Amino acid sequence: MKYAPPIGQEAQGEEAHYVDGNPELGILGSPVPAAAIEQGQRELLHVIKQAGLTPSGEDLTQLFRAIGKLIGDKVPIATNDTPGLVKGSDAVSIGEDGSILLAGAVDGVRFSESGGISRYGVCDSAQAAQAKTVTIPGFRLVPGALAYVRFTHGNSHAAPTLDVSGTGAKPLTIDGTNPIPGYGVNAVASFMYDGARYVVVSGFTVDDNRAGGQTYLKFPNGSMIIWGDWGTFVNGQTVTFAQPFQAMPSLIGYDNESLPGNTERKAKFSAITETYFTVNDWAYGSSNKTGCWVAFGRWR
Repeated sequence: MKYAPPIGQEAQGEEAHYVDGNPELGILGSPVPAAAIEQGQRELLHVIKQAGLTPSGEDLTQLFRAIGKLIGDKVPIATNDTPGLVKGSDAVSIGEDGSILLAGAVDGVRFSESGGISRYGVCDSAQAAQAKTVTIPGFRLVPGALAYVRFTHGNSHAAPTLDVSGTGAKPLTIDGTNPIPGYGVNAVASFMYDGARYVVVSGFTVDDNRAGGQTYLKFPNGSMIIWGDWGTFVNGQTVTFAQPFQAMPSLIGYDNESLPGNTERKAKFSAITETYFTVNDWAYGSSNKTGCWVAFGRWR
């Protein structure tokens, strides 16, 4: 609707608009017809009534509340097929700038729209320290959470713990009960949090050390391999295992001059126990040879 412009303005081809008058200068203001007020007032009242509110001359918030209510009533909740309103939930939060953030986690790691899921971290805790710490961005301590960790300095503590991203120190175990006795430098393993402790899922041997000319490997499933040499053979020589077996292990030994498939240098043992074995003689051939051996069995 076009309202009356100042006298002469429209005739001069100018855009019509209202102006203030100035009686002192003899300038008349724009006339204000009833329609200029009534039309706008009716439009505002219509919005308030459509929202189910009763118009009031005392309430200056009615229009604001009416618009908000109408938007909520008229715009549907968004679905995969229909655009509309969205709201936060336990799994999704909405930031102050309107950004949508996933509040949930996958295998204990919170997902962020700014990056993918990573369960990996590097632990630089000292080898002898019981408390091992590592940072994995977004990690949440929930049953079933997974963590992949590389231990820069290994471990020599008998009962180490692991604290991922400040969620609390929890025992490191091989089966949920037995603590991990040790592991080598730069060992990498995956752990699952069972609600009380971390359990080895896969990865390193739980112990990898050398002692007294022997090397032994303990595995999470309870098996162990030890190998070494006894120097120059002496009849009746006893070799003590660097780590005891749970029961008598399997044992083979050869002198260091043996060739593949040559059994004439195979050692004979007069005693094999869970803690030591005794070399009795060579099955064939001469004595005074250096020898090597391998024992394998269970350590728990």
